[in-house]
Amino acid sequence: MFPKPAEPIRAVKVGRALETLRRERPTSEQTENLLARLHRPRSRRSVARPLAFAMTATALALALVFPPRAKSNFAWAQTLAATLEAPNSHAVSRWSNGGVASEEWRSGVRRATVLYLRTGEVQTEMRNDGHRAMHYSNRVKMAEFFKEKWGPNARDWAIVTDDSPGRRAWYETPLGSPQAALADPDVKVIAHKESADGKPETYRLRQIYRLSGRPLGPPREFNAEIDPVSGRIRALVEASRKVQGRAETFRTEIDYPSHIPQAVFAPRPQAAKGVAVFDGSEQRTIARGLRQGLGKRGPITLRAAVLTGDGDLWAFWTGALPDPKLARPFTTPGIPCGVPFTNRVYTTAWRDAPKMNGVAVLAKGPRLGGMGRKPLVKVGRTIDLDVPYKGGVARFRNVPLVRVGMIQHISGLLGTPRDYR
Repeated sequence: MFPKPAEPIRAVKVGRALETLRRERPTSEQTENLLARLHRPRSRRSVARPLAFAMTATALALALVFPPRAKSNFAWAQTLAATLEAPNSHAVSRWSNGGVASEEWRSGVRRATVLYLRTGEVQTEMRNDGHRAMHYSNRVKMAEFFKEKWGPNARDWAIVTDDSPGRRAWYETPLGSPQAALADPDVKVIAHKESADGKPETYRLRQIYRLSGRPLGPPREFNAEIDPVSGRIRALVEASRKVQGRAETFRTEIDYPSHIPQAVFAPRPQAAKGVAVFDGSEQRTIARGLRQGLGKRGPITLRAAVLTGDGDLWAFWTGALPDPKLARPFTTPGIPCGVPFTNRVYTTAWRDAPKMNGVAVLAKGPRLGGMGRKPLVKVGRTIDLDVPYKGGVARFRNVPLVRVGMIQHISGLLGTPRDYR
């Protein structure tokens, strides 16, 4: 007679027992006792328990081959989850001199982050209210030696766009964001101290920055201090590292307010002052000019005149493409300009342009020609343009200028879809 199959409940219990033994590493004393019992001369009665010994030995082998996570790692995972899942958080990181290095607010999908230079100037500001997102980066003041090259028309600018899950990457994990750093899978626990003598429970963490899987420089190490009541991180202290040749130690204090005012997340520059804000209305203006034209002189129809935040003046037209060497660039009467530059797709060499730039700007319309030059003096709201063509010059007066942050922000309209946000 065949034996009855084992009851399902027993199989479940055995599985749970094995899983428990697999997770819990036996102590050295337990291991020695087990080995001693396995090698001890067995009586007939002890032979009646081979299954129990076999299960225990198997569990011991599994524990050695598949070492479980340390208790500190498991507790850290709980701490990290509690921290990242907090409804609201406010983190302030400071330089060694006490000045604010970064400040970050989070509430659901809403974010607000400001990064400061050691001098106190705003380096980057990002805000998102769940509907619109704003991004400001102070490149001019970060690179003073570029200021002259950029010319007198360079301006600090910020861009505001519609929020969407696909666009959140650029503000979700900004450089310097403490919570973003914690969520990095390359953050590992390397030491753990329980609270004692009034000192908080502390985790020693190591993080490796990577690009395409390759480490970027040596790993960073920092301590995470845990709040004993909430179980969340209340402070991060980074070991000293060099920033612009100076040794810096950063301390980040994190609190979890019950409410953060909606105004904090409003998509506009709040920390940076005197910033031109581009909210998409300039794109609509340019699109209208591309469709309707800004005037026609001879074979040339002027389509757009654009001034970028870097101080570059771009002119676009249809009717005659310039030669690829730009031997006859457009001119601005009364305003000296630097050498011309362009993308090959806007010249007679458009067939040789990269594939990504081969899309005509106007559907079923003439191909767009154009180039850029840098005015060497400050310009106003309008400009005069002379566009040469074979056999003459098209003269346009008081052409309205449309300001944008970067020419790439309207590249989709101009037939070169490559947008840098």
